[in-house]
Amino acid sequence: MRLLVALLAMLLALSACPGETDGFHTGDDDAGDDDSSGGDDDDSDDDDDSADDDDDSADDDTTPPPDADGDGFTTADGDCDDGDPTVHPGAEELCDGLDTNCDGTLSAAELDADGDGWRGCGGDCDDTSPLSHPDAAEICDGEDNDCDPASDEFADGDGDGLSVCDGDCDDEDASSYPGNQEVCDLADNDCDGTVDEGQGEDLDGDGWLTCQGDCDDEDDAVHPGTSEACDGADTDCDGVLPADEVDADGDGYRVCDGDCDDADDAVNPGAADLCGDGVDGDCDGAADADCVDCDHWISPGDPIQPILLAADQGDVVCVEPGEYAGTLDFDGRAVHLLGVGGPNLTVLDGEGAGPVVRFDSHEGVTTMLEGFTVRGGQAVAGGGILITGASPSVRGCRLEGNSAADGGGLAVIDGTPLLSRVEVVGNQASGNGGGIHLTLTMTSLTDVRVADNQAGARGGGIHLNAGTVAWIQQARLEDNSAATGGGLALDDGWLQALDVTARANVGQSAGGGLWVEDSDLRLDNALLGDNQVLGAGGGLWASGSSLSISSTAFTGNSASDGGGLQLVDGDPVELSAVVFAGNEALLGGGADLRGGAPHIGHATFVGNLATTGGAVLLRDGASPSLSNSVLAANGAAAGGGAIHAIDGDPTLRHCVAWANSPAHFGGFSDPIGQDGNLSVDPVWLDSSHVDPRYWDLHLAATSPLEDAGDPGTFADPDGTLPDVGAYGGPDGDGWDLDLDGFPAWWQPGPYNPLTHPFQLLDCDDGDPLIYPGSGC
Repeated sequence: MRLLVALLAMLLALSACPGETDGFHTGDDDAGDDDSSGGDDDDSDDDDDSADDDDDSADDDTTPPPDADGDGFTTADGDCDDGDPTVHPGAEELCDGLDTNCDGTLSAAELDADGDGWRGCGGDCDDTSPLSHPDAAEICDGEDNDCDPASDEFADGDGDGLSVCDGDCDDEDASSYPGNQEVCDLADNDCDGTVDEGQGEDLDGDGWLTCQGDCDDEDDAVHPGTSEACDGADTDCDGVLPADEVDADGDGYRVCDGDCDDADDAVNPGAADLCGDGVDGDCDGAADADCVDCDHWISPGDPIQPILLAADQGDVVCVEPGEYAGTLDFDGRAVHLLGVGGPNLTVLDGEGAGPVVRFDSHEGVTTMLEGFTVRGGQAVAGGGILITGASPSVRGCRLEGNSAADGGGLAVIDGTPLLSRVEVVGNQASGNGGGIHLTLTMTSLTDVRVADNQAGARGGGIHLNAGTVAWIQQARLEDNSAATGGGLALDDGWLQALDVTARANVGQSAGGGLWVEDSDLRLDNALLGDNQVLGAGGGLWASGSSLSISSTAFTGNSASDGGGLQLVDGDPVELSAVVFAGNEALLGGGADLRGGAPHIGHATFVGNLATTGGAVLLRDGASPSLSNSVLAANGAAAGGGAIHAIDGDPTLRHCVAWANSPAHFGGFSDPIGQDGNLSVDPVWLDSSHVDPRYWDLHLAATSPLEDAGDPGTFADPDGTLPDVGAYGGPDGDGWDLDLDGFPAWWQPGPYNPLTHPFQLLDCDDGDPLIYPGSGC
């Protein structure tokens, strides 16, 4: 009976609270929820396990969610991104690939169906093809690839019947299309990738064919578009010579040569300034300044020799323009023999009877020969002029068409003459010194041109030997030839050469430009270019000698060994601020170093070629040290395009190797990454020309080589850290390759004369007619 009562009581309780299972109750704990206080505020909610979590007046489950982004919509209202106020129901759809209006779908225009990174709403005109979008290039597929209907690759833009899809290489030129006949018009008429093929060859490599207007295809300085040079030639090929290049009075000088009165043949830079006439006879800018008074006059037909011998010491003997036959001997006379019209108008012709002019009686510097062309001499030594045991002055003269065993134009033996403003042209020697032979002498040569001379042995242009000491300044050695030392040969002597150009000289066995043996050479601001030799040392060959070479360029030379330079066991040898560009050889395109330990600083080797050692080849234990130098774009058939060591051990510090082929270095450990050595693009001012000889190797303003040199070496001229390359370091401002008297700029970036107005830097160091005050 008691069991039945208990069951009945339980059923009554369950029927009174049918939904309560949470263990809490409003009064008593009807489900064992451990709420002894009776604080269950909703005894019908079994989720309410802590008095609506906090037993406040309303259950938290009924509180609306907040609007976190303040766009007026909550998640309960359908806001699918309550962290972005631009995303909510009813928002405008954006072309961003997001469900901005929270409708759960993206429009087709917002999809990138083809995966090309573009959607239809972003301008993709065909979202089924990855080849069509606004950044695509037009290709010949019949589709609008770039989504620009105006550009149609099938259109014929120039009306020649073919479109680019048909192979038209220039759809803006009706004369260019496949199958057309090639003509000489600087265009690819047949669209085969080659311009003007079959219309001739560019023999001089200046980029112009004869049919394109090149009026001299053997001279790369002559072609349309170039600037006129003061050479009497139509340099720009326009068929007209400028007025300043015409010699109107026939005195051999033009206005561009400095003729200040081209209507008077007695007035020119080679003439004499006679006192008292009020005329600037020598065009030096001042009439009767440093003028001469004539004590004797000689006219054509008068003999010179007896008048010369009859003159008193210190007299000036003036010779009128004309030709004078026979030979002259000064016989110790301190006399000034003057051709008043200059060498173009006044000629001494020896007619093959020994030296034309002889100084062999202890003449001194007050004995002077000036203003003559000396030709027709033939002798054992000094066909044109022989100086023996004497020290005369020779100036303003031209020596041409003479011959001798030694010194076809001039020979100096045991004397100390002064030679200035002298041209030595077209002379021959069966032995040494086709132009000039110097032996046992101390000689000064200033402002000389030595060209087209030949020697059977040494020194096509100049030969110095037997202890000779010489100073040469402002000299041009051009187109000379010899067995050794096509331009100059130095044998057991001492030479300091400043502002020298040796160009297009030819040697047979060694030294196309210069040949040096057992001597001391100081070479500064020189250009050794386009010299050739069958043997070694296209630009310079040196053996057993002391060398100091600075601000010098070796360009376009060729040889079997050492295109620019072959150096054999020299000591000491210092090369600083040097350029080796475009030289070629079988071994050592730029330099072939055989033994010794030369130091090479602030050098730039570029575009040199060889089968082995494109820029530098090391043999016979050569151990050079290179610092602050650049080796770039050099090439070899195998091994190191920059430096290859057959037998050698180089040391490199703060050097840069770039784009050498097939590798930078061979035969020794690659030094890149050590001792400041890098492999980076030098970033020169202009390296666009196909021939590296014509590159502007000044650093661009953005070059990483600025101030990147060895901080332990000497600084640049402005006191900053040294720049790497030929124009860095303390000699960077010493270049004057066109010999116009103005050094070239050296700072990185384009030259601006306004930036350095008081330094008088040359803005074009390849043209002597452009300098501060004249063109820049």
